[in-house]
Amino acid sequence: MILQALAEYYQRKMADPENSMAPIGWEWKEIPFLLVINERGELQAIQDTREQKGNRLRAKAFLVMQGEKRSSAIKPNLLWDNVEYVLGANPRGRKDISKRHEAFKRRIAEEFTEGEEPTVVLAVKKFLENNPIKQIEQKTEYSELWKEILNSNAFVTFKLEGNDSMTIFDDLRDTLPKEKEDSGMKWSVCLVSGKKAYIPRTHPAIKGVRGTNTSGAAVVSFNLDAFSSYGKEQNLNAPLSKRATFEYTTALNFLLGKDSENNVTVGNTTIVFWAEKRDEQTFDMEGNFPWFIADPPKDDPDRGVRAVRALYEFATSGKMPAASEERFYVLGLAPNTARISVRLWRSGTLKEFAEKIIQHFEDINIIKSPNDPEYLTLSQLVRSTALDNKTENVLPKLAGDVLASVIDGTPYPRTLLQQCISRIRAERRVGRTRAAILKGCINRFQKNYAGLRKEALGVGLDKSNKNTAYRLGRLFSVLEKIQEESHPNINTTIRDRFYGAASSSPVSVFPQLLKLKNHHLAKLESKSRKLYFEREIGEIMEEINSFPRYLTIDQQALFAIGYYHQRQDFFQKRKNDQ
Repeated sequence: MILQALAEYYQRKMADPENSMAPIGWEWKEIPFLLVINERGELQAIQDTREQKGNRLRAKAFLVMQGEKRSSAIKPNLLWDNVEYVLGANPRGRKDISKRHEAFKRRIAEEFTEGEEPTVVLAVKKFLENNPIKQIEQKTEYSELWKEILNSNAFVTFKLEGNDSMTIFDDLRDTLPKEKEDSGMKWSVCLVSGKKAYIPRTHPAIKGVRGTNTSGAAVVSFNLDAFSSYGKEQNLNAPLSKRATFEYTTALNFLLGKDSENNVTVGNTTIVFWAEKRDEQTFDMEGNFPWFIADPPKDDPDRGVRAVRALYEFATSGKMPAASEERFYVLGLAPNTARISVRLWRSGTLKEFAEKIIQHFEDINIIKSPNDPEYLTLSQLVRSTALDNKTENVLPKLAGDVLASVIDGTPYPRTLLQQCISRIRAERRVGRTRAAILKGCINRFQKNYAGLRKEALGVGLDKSNKNTAYRLGRLFSVLEKIQEESHPNINTTIRDRFYGAASSSPVSVFPQLLKLKNHHLAKLESKSRKLYFEREIGEIMEEINSFPRYLTIDQQALFAIGYYHQRQDFFQKRKNDQ
């Protein structure tokens, strides 16, 4: 299903005359240097294609023949490669450098019949036979550039002097074969097309998944006998035609590309998404989806808010039925040594995705301070459960599991709640993001397993909630507030010293805190404030018969939300008073 959807995406893009997808047998490759030669095979110049992008130089991408997948074997690309293959240069002291260079020249000779070569190929052959390194070294104006090319073993290709084409591949577009069969292929039924075709043993590498090798990794791979069945070897165990293989790998590499807006990374999970049809007239899910997940860019901090507002408008404007049958796809990928593991795969209609995402934002909606962002992204949620609020400290599977829950409308993973409680206890700080997580976890659990239609927890303070843990959280917040008002310049409060114990074993802490409260109240000068706090404590304690010996992790979540609700209520009242 995944490979079929990717192959269909490739076919749809190719049907678009304005697409930028590579045709069969070709690929877009960043080539930093072009060797400009004349028809006599003489080097005329070295063209640097790199441009400044941020703090880095980035090479321009050219359409070239698809590269070979290689590890230790000598496999040259056709008419482009690194300087070891193309020129026989030896910046790394290889013993087989002459074999590499000869293989590169032999590949050209095998591809073009002698005597019938196009002018550009003939020029390249003459250049390669006429001591190419010496020609470059004689061009002293390029000596610094040549050192840089050698040190980086950079990719190079050719350009004919006086020709308007960007590279020689523009001249050979109609000459080079689009598909080529190799000796390792077997005849079998393709799993994507259902038709009989030649099946390649290996597939091109997938690049762009965080944590994988820079040379790429495989989605479909059978490299050991233990993985094989019925005596089949390598990818013959999952037969895909060469065309289907090219289509799915090209589509996935395109979606994962540096300039692609169809991928986003959370934790160690790279999420790829695409729509069957991008329609900005109804709702551009493909353009807005990443901002439900990723942090907004620094130069546009409201991008995520606009995306969520657009989603709500789409759901309430009556446009949703028109787009109900359009399909949307989400694929989560994670590194697994030299392979890529599929962590998440979901497909559904645009309407289904929209409804589930809106439900997610409703579930985590909780009262906030004026300076907090209007909506929380998935990245902000999972990051708040990690040490130092850093993405690299997020648990490996957490982001993918949370996204799956969002899309499926199922309870959030238990790990999310556990991690959130752990961070609160470690830092003794609840905050809006963590309170939103806990509220969403509890409400979804109640809805799915306890069969409650009404939400167990509301957006703001609920004085009618009689749950003991929730009320203890409220009580702890009131006691902290009394201490703050009685000692305005205090550096640490009871939260810093007692939050962990109060939220896990209330009986060991609250009797002592209530005694301490009397001392704090005595220092308040305002009688009305004393009466207000006494009434608050009396109202909260009305439903607490005794302090529990311990609270379960779910009760600790309720404690944290009660604390957060009560604390926000204090700020809201102060704001209203002002």
